Amino acid sequence: MIFRAWISMIVMGVCAWSVWVGLNEKIPPYDYAPFMFVFHWATPWLLLILAAKSWYRVYIWGRMLQAKQTPPILSRGLSTQAHKQTNTALLKFASQTLFLFALAGILNQFSIDHIEWWIASIIACFYLLKKSSRAG
Repeated sequence: MIFRAWISMIVMGVCAWSVWVGLNEKIPPYDYAPFMFVFHWATPWLLLILAAKSWYRVYIWGRMLQAKQTPPILSRGLSTQAHKQTNTALLKFASQTLFLFALAGILNQFSIDHIEWWIASIIACFYLLKKSSRAG
């Protein structure tokens, strides 16, 4: 499982580099380098899938760690936790950032103007949905 996670991180790093090249408009034309053109065209979609998958994996890891860390309820009182609680917030933030980066690459493929405004509106929408679901 650790090996698979490292391979996934390496593939996501290569995909992120490819999306960065695409956002800088440095992709060679199809006539000059067809393999590189198709590679740079496909990597934002692959990064989107891998980032969503890793985001879900981190969510599951957090749930497993939370279930592992719950102290048993005893009639004579609560016991102390034997393990230090692990935080997965950094992994969650990294996978969310890669997800948004992949969306920026996909919007760039479709020649959408003002990509930063699209990404900011997506972030604001999810933030408001998250805040409203906690309040309600």
